[in-house]
Amino acid sequence: SFLTLAIAYGNQRPSFFPQRPMRREKRVAVFSSMKDCSMKNATWTLYAPVSCVLIILSACYGCRDSDNDVVNDSAGSSNALVHASFAEELEKAEPGATIYLKKGLYQYEEPVRIEKNVTIIGEGEPGETVLECTTGSALILLAEHARIESVTLRCVTEYECPYLNDESHLFYSLQVLGGESELYNCDFGDGSIGCVYIRGEGSNPEFSHCRIRNSQGEGVWGPEGFYESGGAGVKVVEKGRGVFTDCEIYETVMQAVIVETGGNPTFSNCKIHDSESHGVWVTEEGFGEFVDCEIYDFEWSGVYLESGSNPIFTNCVIRDGHHGVEVLSKSEGVFTGCVIQANDSRGVGVEDESNPTFVDCEILDNVHSGVALTHKSQGTFTDCSIQRNGFIGVWI
Repeated sequence: SFLTLAIAYGNQRPSFFPQRPMRREKRVAVFSSMKDCSMKNATWTLYAPVSCVLIILSACYGCRDSDNDVVNDSAGSSNALVHASFAEELEKAEPGATIYLKKGLYQYEEPVRIEKNVTIIGEGEPGETVLECTTGSALILLAEHARIESVTLRCVTEYECPYLNDESHLFYSLQVLGGESELYNCDFGDGSIGCVYIRGEGSNPEFSHCRIRNSQGEGVWGPEGFYESGGAGVKVVEKGRGVFTDCEIYETVMQAVIVETGGNPTFSNCKIHDSESHGVWVTEEGFGEFVDCEIYDFEWSGVYLESGSNPIFTNCVIRDGHHGVEVLSKSEGVFTGCVIQANDSRGVGVEDESNPTFVDCEILDNVHSGVALTHKSQGTFTDCSIQRNGFIGVWI
């Protein structure tokens, strides 16, 4: 087989990627072929806005699988290439570069840290270009302004793992520990503990048109035994932020969204559904803003607030769960223009000296009661419609 290195100058990007404006002029493309013999016809292309010059260097290698590349059919293709050198190519890239990945499975044993402002673009439809780590998070983002497009991130850590208490081996598909990176049209899933983890006041990534799904995260064995907090979709902690627009977070074993310890993300026009626990869980003085979101089909509460949390929900629909909204342990929360409907028990439950505010909300068709306030709780309900609830409208 042949390894061909092509360095070209011009301003055309590869034909199989969609034509769209790029923020930077310098572009680096990395392509991995899908041939039976790994690394056949691998091509690196450097583009710059100058006159065309073409240099082609060819070297002949024996036809064999290398130590870092193996053929694997599990990625959905008859000849899917498992390419272990993604981290090496990322290390070579200069700030401002763009890395194009051909469809296939890119598997590696250690989490890859992105500390440069690079762009990574996957070929094909969502799910066809996969970055997969076997001992921890697929990517750890620390760059100020990186961008990732059309890539699937997976964590496939073994059920028994010695790295449980090692921060570098948290079992999320993606960790964001700093910066304002952008993620567009990406899939996140099958992490042992969760899909997306955002931590720290300096972390404010933007997610657009992404799908976050985790149906297999049941926990892992660590040094102190079984750690059962698996299956979360998004977790935002320690004053981390993040903006999620037109995203879908669904089929999670645990909570779809967790916000705690001062986390303050924003979700706009998102669908949050089919959770085996709560839809949105805000705790330990967490915040957050949810605008025009649908939260539905969950086993427990659509929105569960506790421990002094105080998020904002505007024009959201919260339906088809056990409870609609639960506000506990001195929490507050502001709900404006929301519909809380068709839950199996209470529409709104307020307990333990909590004091939420509901303005112009509809609370209806819940099986047990519309609103229930107990244990020294309070609440302000203004211009709300509370009707057609099975047991009682308001219970104090």
